[in-house]
Amino acid sequence: MQYDNVALGGTFDKFHKGHMSFINFAFSVSKSVIIGLTSDSYVAEYKKDSVIAPFLKRKKKLMDYLEKKHFYTRAKIVPIDDLFGPTLSKNNDLDALVVTDDSVNGGDKINQKRMELGLSKLPLLITPLEKEDGVVISSANIRKGITDDDGKPFVNPLWISKNLKMPEGLRILLHKPFGKLLESERILKNIDPTKAATVGDITTLRFLKNGIKPILSVIDFVVERKRQFSGVKELGFMGTEEIIHLVNPQSTITKDIWFSLSKIVNHLHEKKPQIILIEGEEDLLVLPLILSLPLGFMIFYGQPNAGYVQVEVTIQEKENARNIIALFAGEYL
Repeated sequence: MQYDNVALGGTFDKFHKGHMSFINFAFSVSKSVIIGLTSDSYVAEYKKDSVIAPFLKRKKKLMDYLEKKHFYTRAKIVPIDDLFGPTLSKNNDLDALVVTDDSVNGGDKINQKRMELGLSKLPLLITPLEKEDGVVISSANIRKGITDDDGKPFVNPLWISKNLKMPEGLRILLHKPFGKLLESERILKNIDPTKAATVGDITTLRFLKNGIKPILSVIDFVVERKRQFSGVKELGFMGTEEIIHLVNPQSTITKDIWFSLSKIVNHLHEKKPQIILIEGEEDLLVLPLILSLPLGFMIFYGQPNAGYVQVEVTIQEKENARNIIALFAGEYL
């Protein structure tokens, strides 16, 4: 081993393969490792918009892994309330800092502060971020529902390069509601519009009549295969909303759908309602919506002669949608 004592830091929420790789690397190059684990107060300050597990729960997961790998006797876990943690102490006698690709800047700040205090600059041992199918495995991506707990993306990168055609045998399966069937509109009064998406003209119309403007609406001006509307104002929109025009043939999910949903999701924090106006068919777009929207969102669509279907975006629903789309035949149309 090259070093006697190195330090690393992290939140280690949603403990995953990337964390394991990071820790394994540190113990492969050093006899002992100081692990700075962010405190609850630090998390509350720098990750205000994220739901992070409590310190003790994160520490337990970390300790379990260290024991499993027989690293525990060589490790020292310390709570940290800021970026620097134990790295500015003269008593720790550190030889290096272990960082990932995206935390080099933090390592530079630590070294700058050390030099201001008359301490030596420490080498930065950089280990690359783990990826699955080209997507970084991170706690943030797991919390957002971009990947599952193992870091596998819910949207297969191959789907983005192809138009997906639904096999005829799946049509009967897809007639079954994906979520909970709602027979009354009273439920709409408790909906957070900033976390709601509607699919279908009649569903969208009813939301707007109830004073609820979904953050995302997918429409096509067609009801029961017949064109019923000629403009968004007829559905109850102001007419000033951003409209994204997409072509999506019947029984198809085009590659453009994934690209557009990715852009929309990246701007959800702006809380500006957006409309996807489909030329073709929007029925199947419930599936890419489940896979693309963050966890906790609600998707509503109409079930003929039955009412609304409410789908809560959960890990389980994403896995179900991913399994269904995996049955589609990818072909260039």
